[in-house]
Amino acid sequence: MSEGSEGIGFYSVSLNHQKQDKLQHDQRDKWKDGAPFFYLEWVATHRLFQCKGLGTHMLMDALKKASAVSDIVPIYGVALRSLNDRTTAFYERLGFAPAPEEERNPLMILPIWTIKDLVG
Repeated sequence: MSEGSEGIGFYSVSLNHQKQDKLQHDQRDKWKDGAPFFYLEWVATHRLFQCKGLGTHMLMDALKKASAVSDIVPIYGVALRSLNDRTTAFYERLGFAPAPEEERNPLMILPIWTIKDLVG
């Protein structure tokens, strides 16, 4: 960046492991020791650029990367922690679902088969 410029958004990812009880009930037998996830640690946009589609664009870019990673490393899907009711509703509109028995700051999960259908 040049002097005086500001970033308008960023995201960061890692690989993470979640216990079997966080998976959909019909998937638990396939992943007895839990499952690896492409974990979206941060998605942030500058306040002036919020509600303009930038967060969705960055999330879609992360999902494309997760799809590419899943071609090399078996992963269950993408997971992230929602910070509040507003972000939970945002992620649910995009297809994420809270892990079983999650309440405050829920772990939200989007399975890789759904991602593959979404990004092609």
